[in-house]
Amino acid sequence: MRKVFTIIKEKSERVPEKNFRIIGGKPLWRWLIDELSDYEIYVNTDSDSLYKELKGFSHVVPVKRSERHIDWENNASQLGSPVMDMVKEFCEDYLSESEDFALVHVTSPFLKAVTLENAFKLYENSKGYSLHSVKSIQDALMYKREGKVSPYNFTFDRVSRTQDLEPIYQSLGAFFILNNTKLQNGHFNRLDNSTILFPLSPLESVEIDNSDDFLLATLVAKALKDNT
Repeated sequence: MRKVFTIIKEKSERVPEKNFRIIGGKPLWRWLIDELSDYEIYVNTDSDSLYKELKGFSHVVPVKRSERHIDWENNASQLGSPVMDMVKEFCEDYLSESEDFALVHVTSPFLKAVTLENAFKLYENSKGYSLHSVKSIQDALMYKREGKVSPYNFTFDRVSRTQDLEPIYQSLGAFFILNNTKLQNGHFNRLDNSTILFPLSPLESVEIDNSDDFLLATLVAKALKDNT
């Protein structure tokens, strides 16, 4: 059985209690837990009530967050990433030396199990360091620096068809597929220049970072329910 690691926090800043708010009749965290029922999911959480509830799922291994990581998350001045340190701890405690796994985020509720499986297969047949979910943007893009607007993937002297433009890829937090050995050799960086970019559909690209994202996800969940 393939392994998945995720982190579910009790509190969040931009959307209070985001992971526990109701979307489509169930809490946000439950969407991926239900969808990935064929995976062995390890959930690192600082919520005592969630830890107890997760014990009722046969495919879930709840992991209590250490006080060290809780203190680290609450100390903005401390260098490094508590998230990647939790990943490191997971690799040491639950993975074989060269085992692949997925780091997923429950804030992408519409990710499908078949998509993750296809990503695993692509990664296994490649020589990439990691695989990362992205959104492909094929449109005229610009940036502004020191008050001046400059084109990123087109020129001002002609009107380009969007289908002719070089796509740009936006990083999405839905998932990373990683290998324990490669991750250790790469000092627990999730990406390098051989990372495979895995574009998601517009639906699966929905991820909740702020209140507008939450409203969008609520509307999408309602539409999905109405169409079933």
